[in-house]
Amino acid sequence: MGDFIPDIVAPAAPNKDLDGHRLLILTNLDLPDGYREHLRAKFPGLEFVHSHFNPWQAGAAAAPIPDVTEEDWAKVTVLVTGPRLPTIEEAPKMQLVHLQSAGANYVLDKPIFKDTKIPFCTANGVAA
Repeated sequence: MGDFIPDIVAPAAPNKDLDGHRLLILTNLDLPDGYREHLRAKFPGLEFVHSHFNPWQAGAAAAPIPDVTEEDWAKVTVLVTGPRLPTIEEAPKMQLVHLQSAGANYVLDKPIFKDTKIPFCTANGVAA
């Protein structure tokens, strides 16, 4: 009996242009000058939505978000936010959530955190 050699699957080619990805940033802050242009130049396939929305304000968890449509939620793959998180059903293509805080205790009981394998990262150490 010969040695078993498993089929080797070639890794997917890197998506350096981020084709097919949509970034949604929820912040009440203005983006730095040139930020949009920099993203478009570096990642020409990335769709980008920025909403002037304070995810930290009281009642934000249920508040409608200006300039963010159901289609935006349905297509978003990367989210930058605070405690305002979508449901799993709202954001079925989500692949990464970046929290604007150093800690993440406020998301531990959220279904999109505990019932999916979506990676979450924090801003821990960025202000050091």
